[in-house]
Amino acid sequence: MISQKIAVLDRANPWSVNCLGKTMNLLKHNFVTKLLALGFTLLGLTACDPFEKQRAEQAEKTRIECLDKLCYGDVLPVKIPNTAIFKLNGQWYVGPNEYYTSSGPRGFIWWQHQPLSSGSTQPPELETLIADGKGYDVSIEIFFTGRQRWPTPNVEKPWEAGTWVKEFDRIQAEGLRMQWKTVTPQLDIVSFSYANGKAYDTTYYVASQQKNIRGGEAPVASCRSDKLNPNARCFASAFWQDDVLADFRFRAKHAQDWPAIHQEIIRTLNLAKKEQS
Repeated sequence: MISQKIAVLDRANPWSVNCLGKTMNLLKHNFVTKLLALGFTLLGLTACDPFEKQRAEQAEKTRIECLDKLCYGDVLPVKIPNTAIFKLNGQWYVGPNEYYTSSGPRGFIWWQHQPLSSGSTQPPELETLIADGKGYDVSIEIFFTGRQRWPTPNVEKPWEAGTWVKEFDRIQAEGLRMQWKTVTPQLDIVSFSYANGKAYDTTYYVASQQKNIRGGEAPVASCRSDKLNPNARCFASAFWQDDVLADFRFRAKHAQDWPAIHQEIIRTLNLAKKEQS
C-alpha cells in the first residue's frame, strides 16, 4: 500500500523521483522501518524545490533590470552637487539634475516652440497647466533602455539593420500611397493613405537638414494622425550609446517643432557623461 501511494506520488510529482528513489530499498524492511522511511521521504519532499527554475529565472530577470536602475547593494560614485547619478546597462552616468533623474524619464519642458529651462521663471499659464496635472502636454521625455533589455541584445550593431526609407517602402508595399511634402526648409512631412482615401494612422516628421545621433539618415518622429485627440503622441528613438537606446516622447501638437526639438534632445544627451570608475 505504501509503495502504491509513493508510486502515485511519483507520477503526480515528477520532480520528486530523485528524492524518493533513495528510500525505496528501506521500504523492504519491517513496518516500523517503512513508517520511518515514509516520514523521511515526506520530509525530503519539502526539501526538493519544484520552484527552483522559476526562482532562477526571476533572479536573472532582476539582475537584468538592475543593470538599468539603482538596486540594493549598489555602490554609487561620489555625487557631484546639482547632478543626478543613474545607471544604464551596468554603467554609471552623471548629468545635470535640471534634465536628469536617478530613475524615471528625463527630458525638458517645451513651451511656445522652444525649450524652457527649469531654472527659468515659469509663465503663469505654464504653472496652471502643471498644477492641473497636464505637465505631459509640455514635456519632451527621454527614456533609456540598456542593451540587455533589448528584444535582440546579441545583435552587435542593430542601428545598421533598419532605416526609415525601408519602413516607408514596407508601408507602400502594403498598397498605401505616400505623400512627401516639404513644409519648411528644415521639415518634411510624410503621410500615407489607403486606396479609398482614408488616412494612415501615423504621420512622419523628418528633420531634413539634420543627421541622427550616429550621423546617419535624417531623424524622424512618428506621430499619431488623429488631430482631434489632444493626447496623441509622437515617438522617436536613437542608439545613444552602443549599449543604450534612447527614445523620445511628446504630444503630437508639438510635431511641427520636431527639428528644434531634436536639436535640444541632442544637446541634452551631450550633457550626460559616463562616470569613470
